[in-house]
Amino acid sequence: KQFEKRWGKNIASDAGLRWWLGFGQQTLGRYDDSIASFQAAVQKYPAYSNSHWYIGLSLYYKGIEHYQEAAKSWRQYATVDRDGFIATIKSDPTNLGIIDFAGSKLYSANTGRNRDGQALEKAADISELILLTDETSAKFWNNVGLFHRDAGETVARMKNYEPMMSAMEHYERSWETYSKAVELARTSYHLNDAAVLLHYYLDRDYDLAISMYDEAEAMATKRLADGGLSPGEKPLVEIALRDSKDNRKKLKAKIERAKKKKETPKDGDGEGAGK
Repeated sequence: KQFEKRWGKNIASDAGLRWWLGFGQQTLGRYDDSIASFQAAVQKYPAYSNSHWYIGLSLYYKGIEHYQEAAKSWRQYATVDRDGFIATIKSDPTNLGIIDFAGSKLYSANTGRNRDGQALEKAADISELILLTDETSAKFWNNVGLFHRDAGETVARMKNYEPMMSAMEHYERSWETYSKAVELARTSYHLNDAAVLLHYYLDRDYDLAISMYDEAEAMATKRLADGGLSPGEKPLVEIALRDSKDNRKKLKAKIERAKKKKETPKDGDGEGAGK
């Protein structure tokens, strides 16, 4: 206040003061005030690009109803200063945990009956931000695939909505990231997830999908027989075994129906038609 009284409000020299004020307000839990201060800091001095991280953090602390806004702010940071964003996330393991939790929570809260295409797209975008900082985790790649898959399915059903990506763009990105997860960790559950994307969503490469279901079943059967699975992984392997068998059966039935439909003559297509 004293600075403004002496120098006025339109000067940019108080950007540093604004940044530290925002940091202090956030520490005290005054999140709306903190957001306003960080916004003023970066507007006056764009080099304070990490203000976008702290704006998103304040929104995150305000609760899940603000996670979409937080995602937007974090994306803005990554867009204007990619290296700065990566450095910020890597500076503290808690930061990666925060964006991972925000994306997962936003996804889980907007599936089922509560499907919200916009929220699911934001969840997918948060998961993409995680990949900027860690490209070695199959889990993160698989999460991106899952979030894009379900975002695409919801976008395809919604009316009067301008999505971030088309349904097919979501599906293609899902296939890319599922494939990367399989490359990094060829597990039964990653194989099943990737095959499901080909089978039900992209509706192509059936032979590849069947081979992935076959491999997933064989791998899951062996791992369960060998034992030694952790409590967290065992249910994933059990589900992969069940679903790979069921999905393969459904896909083969779908292929047979398509063959029969193709082979069945239409009216007028038999011998002597047109005569």
